[in-house]
Amino acid sequence: MFDLVTEGVPWAAHEVLDAAAFNRSLDALVKPACPDPHRIAACRARIDQTLASQFKQVKDLLTSGERAEARRQLRTIDARYGGLAAPRSTELSVK
Repeated sequence: MFDLVTEGVPWAAHEVLDAAAFNRSLDALVKPACPDPHRIAACRARIDQTLASQFKQVKDLLTSGERAEARRQLRTIDARYGGLAAPRSTELSVK
């Protein structure tokens, strides 16, 4: 995540924010950070490469008849990437 902004409030626990802290938080929402498009593209490329490698492993397992291991790896992929792995993960879904 490249556009995350955290507004710290020292010595606060679960109290309601004071006006100054609340205003800083609102300002962060109104004027979000502008992430570097090159960093985002590089991150997405790394994820795509990792997913391609993992899906190849699943395909190889299915080809060799190791359905239980393929199913386990698909669950791991889906747990890690959730909907980002779809539709490729659903196409390989092992019943």
